[in-house]
Amino acid sequence: MVKVLSCKITNSELCSDSWENIAGKHGVFPEGLYVAQSTMIAKGQISVYSGNAFGGEEEEVDDDVVKINDIVSKFALEKVELNKQDFKAMFTGHIRAVMKHMKLKKLAKESEEGKKAFEKFQEKAKNVLKFYLKNFKDCDIYMNEEQDSKGAYVVGWWNPESKVVDAPQMCIWIDGCNFRKL
Repeated sequence: MVKVLSCKITNSELCSDSWENIAGKHGVFPEGLYVAQSTMIAKGQISVYSGNAFGGEEEEVDDDVVKINDIVSKFALEKVELNKQDFKAMFTGHIRAVMKHMKLKKLAKESEEGKKAFEKFQEKAKNVLKFYLKNFKDCDIYMNEEQDSKGAYVVGWWNPESKVVDAPQMCIWIDGCNFRKL
């Protein structure tokens, strides 16, 4: 059964587990990221998520065909132009909104377990933000159609080590998402 990652704040769909989470396979990603390798597909084509999933030969590419990013297209994401400082401010606001939504400060005051969960949340969020800022020059920022600054961020990282050179690795902060069965 397929699960969709949707923003806890905006409920916008950002990706699904049909795209494998490659974060654990590479030591460069901090804990707390879901990373899916996007691909470029012909406009109107249905993505099969893995280029050679069915053992077929690679198809010949027609240079006149319009190519689109499969994840961006599937989840109606829109690229936004932000400088590093604006992104940091907006993503920090998203972290605060998620923290408030999850009532983490209240839970931290109520029990030792809640306090540990709050500290873990903060540590992971801080590490994800540091990763984004460190690699910002190699990133594209995507948001949902509403472009609500409180949530629904997908960061497309053009990882120089990736085998796929024509599409970014799409990074999604897991603590800011819900997994919902389709």
